[in-house]
Amino acid sequence: MISFIEHQDIDHIKWNAAIERSLGATIFACYEFLTAASPKWCALVKGDYEAVMPLPCRTKWGMHYIYTPRFLSRLGLFAPPDTPPHLLRSFFEAIPKQFIQIDMTLNTHNYTPAATETLTLCSHQLSLNQSYSTICKHYSNNHKRNLKKTAQAGLQYHENGNVAEIIELFKQNRGKEKTVHFAETDYSFLLQIACISLKMGILDIITVTSEGNQLLCGALFLKEAQRTWFWFSGRDARFVEQKAMFFLLDEYIKRHDNQPVILDFNGSMNENIARFYRGFGGEKYEVAMWHCSRNILVKMYWRLKKCIKKNKSYTFIIFCIFATNIIIMP
Repeated sequence: MISFIEHQDIDHIKWNAAIERSLGATIFACYEFLTAASPKWCALVKGDYEAVMPLPCRTKWGMHYIYTPRFLSRLGLFAPPDTPPHLLRSFFEAIPKQFIQIDMTLNTHNYTPAATETLTLCSHQLSLNQSYSTICKHYSNNHKRNLKKTAQAGLQYHENGNVAEIIELFKQNRGKEKTVHFAETDYSFLLQIACISLKMGILDIITVTSEGNQLLCGALFLKEAQRTWFWFSGRDARFVEQKAMFFLLDEYIKRHDNQPVILDFNGSMNENIARFYRGFGGEKYEVAMWHCSRNILVKMYWRLKKCIKKNKSYTFIIFCIFATNIIIMP
């Protein structure tokens, strides 16, 4: 039997144990991370925590919805290896009807039925279970050229740093781009879970400085048993010609080679960023996001938004037709 459980009734010890023994276990689904991300998150639980699905939730304009919090890369169903594929559908159907919108990034072990409303997200990963000399043979020619430049720049690699400084570096540079929609609450949350990760001993803070000790870039690597996430990074755009991020990732790979770990670049749908990851030999893989609207007005909103995005020149016409239909509606 699958039960819907409110946050205050979730047994955090049983919850974390269920995540640890599941296929696709990840730190993103642990009780502490979820509570920091969504203080009132709820869950679906099968039996005595035999299988679980976290449901981070919010309320906006009086509507309840489920979402994937920023910086939590994988959620979905967490169950033992012998779980039948149809269980995912059973969990989907058990989500209370009060949640009219669902946007949940699943994990790679959640095989969604063809009829499920999903979006495909892309990421890249690199096996570190080989020598650095083997890995770097698969670097792109562009990456090899840029790394030659870094060898002459006198860059310094540090296995320490300040999380807040890296976040601020991002905010003052890429964070100001129109395509980035991070709020102050997002940055505060990132700092909070980074501190939790530090206490758990699963966070590597890496920085790169110039010969004059100028901070050029920094990155946070989140470590799991078999996977390390290139979780968050920031760089100073004023010194982009020094190629410090190329140096940082290359040096991290060099220092962690021959380990049975996957380096997950954690995205991206941005082609320029994806090309950067592929340049290190990163292999593309796909994950699904369950995108479901249970209300006709919400469905109309998403369809209109998708149409406008694809046909920007017709935005005004679409708006007029939509508005006219609303006005003459009895």
